[in-house]
Amino acid sequence: MLAPTFDARKDQAQALKTVAYAYTAAWVAGAGQLLPWVGLLILLAGSVYSIYLLYLGLPVTMQCPPEKAKGYTAVSIVAAVILSVLITAVVGGITGGMGMMSGMSSSRMDTSGEGGFDKDSPGGKIEAWTKKMEAATKGIEEAQKSGDGDKQKEAMEKMMARAMGSDGKIETLAPERIKAFLPDTLAGQSRSAVSAERTGAMGMQISTAQASYKNNNGNGLDVEITDMGLAKGMMALAGWIGIEQESVTESGFEKTYKKGKVLVHEQWDNRTSTGEYSTILADRFSVKVSGQAANIDALKEAARDIDLAGLAALKDEGVTK
Repeated sequence: MLAPTFDARKDQAQALKTVAYAYTAAWVAGAGQLLPWVGLLILLAGSVYSIYLLYLGLPVTMQCPPEKAKGYTAVSIVAAVILSVLITAVVGGITGGMGMMSGMSSSRMDTSGEGGFDKDSPGGKIEAWTKKMEAATKGIEEAQKSGDGDKQKEAMEKMMARAMGSDGKIETLAPERIKAFLPDTLAGQSRSAVSAERTGAMGMQISTAQASYKNNNGNGLDVEITDMGLAKGMMALAGWIGIEQESVTESGFEKTYKKGKVLVHEQWDNRTSTGEYSTILADRFSVKVSGQAANIDALKEAARDIDLAGLAALKDEGVTK
């Protein structure tokens, strides 16, 4: 489907060969998941190498012009990620797995009289996203024709923004700015360590601030605040499709749910009296409190020592259309 857009050969057999060629590295790296922690790094490295292989393979297998291989690669990756999200959502809604789509009412899924989706329904939101992606893809084509490197970079960043559900760029909070939301004390415990950083690539930025708190017994809590930048669009998508999940075992529980407009995640282990309480504010900021406590309610109470309302109020800071 994308081949003609990038002057490539439209051939399903060749497309299948391209996928097999490119994703072999990621499939092999998936075996690294058997190793704790470092397995994630192996998988990440394999995924990055797969993207590189796709970039090298497209001009050969799909016969696209070399100068268009970069754009073709980027659009293919984004399309694959979004398709995976949508398939997961649809399958979850049909099977009931992970509780996805459970929050949707039939009235929200009704189509309008003109045969389209209700603009405020999940289908309508995705339909609007698709149209923005089409426009962004045309922008990449025009930038490639111009031969202007700056225009191509700008078009690529705009496409990434559209893919993540944003209508513009987002400069995440500076390290010192986000670190200011880590209180000196949390649930009566003193802060023992603090750090903050901002990283970015391809027009996307993420800022993170972390702190540890200790009591007199040496036990304590950890706090992590993340400004997800453009990823806020993906969190909005999670809200559209009504992601919910709950599981209970003999040793504890884990659940994800919406509380008003806030996405909440809770995890608790009865054996170690440790858990995690996380919230997503304004579809942009993630706040996580974890560690040893009396119960999950104690972690929720600790989270109240953080200026959550003040953080959420910054949802439009650094946003440019």
